Amino acid sequence: MFVRVTPIILTFEPSMAQIFEDESLPSVLAEIAGSLETLGTDYALLSSALERSVIYKATPTGFGDAMRAAHSAGAISADFMSTVERHEPALCAMIRHEEDRRLNFRALCALRFSCLLHDAERLLERPQHMLLRAALYMHADNLEEVEATYLLMATQKMFPSYGILTGSGTSKPVLTSCYALRMETANVLPSIEKAVRLVRDGADVGIGVQSLACRGSVVDGTVQAGVPLAISALEAMLQALGTSMNRPSGAISVFVEPWHTDIEGLLKLIRKRSKVFRDGPRLEFGFLINDLFLHRVHADQPWTLVCPSRAPQLESLHGSAFEAEYTRVETGGHGSRQIGARKLWNNILDTIIATGGPFILYKDAIYGTIAFPRIYLMKIDRFFQARGNCGATVSDSTSFDGKEHILAAYLQALGAGSMLTLILPSFVTAEGAMDFQELSRVTRKAVDALNGVVDRTSRPLPPDGVFEGKPTAIRVGTNGFADLMVALGHSYDSSVARELNVAIAELVQYIALDQSCALLKTRGPISAPLNPNSETSTRLVQDHIWSLRELSNRYDWGALRARVTTEGLRNCDVTVYDSDPMTSIITGCSESSEPFRSLIAVLNGPSGLFVNIPRRFMGALERSNLWDDEVRDRIVEHRGSIQTMAKVPSSVRSAYRTVWDIEQSTIIRFALERAPFLCRAQDRVNDLC
Repeated sequence: MFVRVTPIILTFEPSMAQIFEDESLPSVLAEIAGSLETLGTDYALLSSALERSVIYKATPTGFGDAMRAAHSAGAISADFMSTVERHEPALCAMIRHEEDRRLNFRALCALRFSCLLHDAERLLERPQHMLLRAALYMHADNLEEVEATYLLMATQKMFPSYGILTGSGTSKPVLTSCYALRMETANVLPSIEKAVRLVRDGADVGIGVQSLACRGSVVDGTVQAGVPLAISALEAMLQALGTSMNRPSGAISVFVEPWHTDIEGLLKLIRKRSKVFRDGPRLEFGFLINDLFLHRVHADQPWTLVCPSRAPQLESLHGSAFEAEYTRVETGGHGSRQIGARKLWNNILDTIIATGGPFILYKDAIYGTIAFPRIYLMKIDRFFQARGNCGATVSDSTSFDGKEHILAAYLQALGAGSMLTLILPSFVTAEGAMDFQELSRVTRKAVDALNGVVDRTSRPLPPDGVFEGKPTAIRVGTNGFADLMVALGHSYDSSVARELNVAIAELVQYIALDQSCALLKTRGPISAPLNPNSETSTRLVQDHIWSLRELSNRYDWGALRARVTTEGLRNCDVTVYDSDPMTSIITGCSESSEPFRSLIAVLNGPSGLFVNIPRRFMGALERSNLWDDEVRDRIVEHRGSIQTMAKVPSSVRSAYRTVWDIEQSTIIRFALERAPFLCRAQDRVNDLC
């Protein structure tokens, strides 16, 4: 390996004396080499090797020794330590520290800063200790399953979520609690206080604010402050209450609809917030868009903004019922003012481009998919609480009993349930083919492991008036589809990619459902049984849902459908399409089934800002003797794309097309075609329209 060390020497030479005095040379060298990774892959190898040496120097080699140190520091529980001591020789023999070579510098930094156990500043474990700790938490005394699961994670065939990595064996929560609440004009302050306390304790909270009266309106003799000021008060309270030292803070997602009078003020607030760095819990925004608004956008027609105090039914309606009520309010002169629908839509898109938010949800599409036949709703202390057999999610639907209901779609966070991600590039054979048999085997292992997490994790009861996400849900997801296409030698928008997109989604859901059904017989229900006749079981085999599936001949869906109908499922959800940035950083893969966003981008990770380049991309150009400073700078000039660079081989240009180089219709078609094989709605992180 040849490395140009001159830039390294010149960079740290001014502080040489201090470096040697505090014995931090390896750490400084690793950071410097990491900052020079854009010069070539040699620097990536050097920086990761140096960072490993820093971690290894600070931690014990043996798993038992590391866990004893963690137990002495109060980082793991006494029960978990007892399990370690019972099986210490066997567990120590499982460890494969050589697998850490799969982790690049940024992955190691992310683990060191966020996932590995610490005692204040002191590091207590290595990456392989962390993975074995997670596997042991999943399977306890079943050492055969512990080892099998650990090896799959160590070799990056599947990888656990952040909550599993940080919480396994500790007193921290492994499952992220997800709560939903509704902010009304009469309960703004109690809602803010409740949300902030939940987030401080690590929960994710969804807040619906579209029933909040607009700025300047008069309700019960009081002039209202409106949505933007309520959000500002919420954010101020988040900062004032601080963060917990024992667990990471959660996030708040605020949802509103485009007919609300304060919609433009909220967009202005979102743009203003993006210019100020804020530490602490995340505050995100989502807009629930109805079809009527989109029709007005297409026709460039006026759009009437309405205060919810004058049209209280709008938030609870969708489809033709919403259109009828909105038209009645509009023609009856109950609106606040009018704006061009296209002007408002462009304002939303400009805000998304500038800030990355708000997220867009399509109200009628969400509730046009009847996955839950009935969701019963009860009014509790001025809150509406959605209740089904197992809760409701973004992909749940809208055949509601009762005249009043709150749309659970935007009040239900997607984070409920533990998650394991299948790393797709790891399933390419030496012959360059997709190994579906191995993917099937690992999917079963993932379902087993996640059910182990659910079985061993207690969940606190939600506060009064707050709707919690489904406790029996698990999430099997995928990462690295774009990297998979590179490894197979096909472009993202090729016919092969289109076929694999559906084939992978079909395999994962079939195997996950099959295994969940089998586990119900061998392990029994998690808490409340999902009986064969329950809505939770039958919703997965609804005729109108299954009719959307273009089934292959690989699996006996008819037999599975019969089993699920007669026997039931252990989990109310099993598959998910969800971006997991932490897993992408650690494994060095593209997010979920997304195309590459950019071939050179500056990202913000747990250890700070870093330059992200797809793992195989730089090596591909180096093999053609094309990677140098000029090429790198030209890619930056072209906003992360190489499509106009003629000297780059056409095969490389085809393989590394970014989201901006691909027709948006292709990306949307991919999403539509895999949708029938997912239990939840898809998080489309790259779509702007």
